Amino acid sequence: VTAGAIQSNHVRQTAALDAKLGLGCVTLLENPTGTDNPNYLGNGNRLLLELFDAEVELVENLEHIDEQLNALADRLRSNGKTPYLVPIGGSNALGALGYVRAGLELAAQIEDSGIDFAAVVLASGSAGT
Repeated sequence: VTAGAIQSNHVRQTAALDAKLGLGCVTLLENPTGTDNPNYLGNGNRLLLELFDAEVELVENLEHIDEQLNALADRLRSNGKTPYLVPIGGSNALGALGYVRAGLELAAQIEDSGIDFAAVVLASGSAGT
């Protein structure tokens, strides 16, 4: 169980892993842009969620995300499911460890390459994905 914007990379990655592992994925999605553009609403990551067979619930906003995720998890539990809550953006200690592991892997690859790097630049949103 997780949440994010309609085109969230985090939600897409969570759904992909769930599909690979044969787990179900239920996600809350919001439209923070307010657009009704069908390309935004139905393509890209949103389309991939369908291909990964994720259950999507559209919500007006995620202003009370903890309460919303907990309510969804409670509803799933009442239906006999065992949900695992992944915070929005995967932003928690476990999510941060993913970045640590990636950094260590990158450092090893740089060392193995024999190239003298002056800097490494990366993009990060929530620091969890």
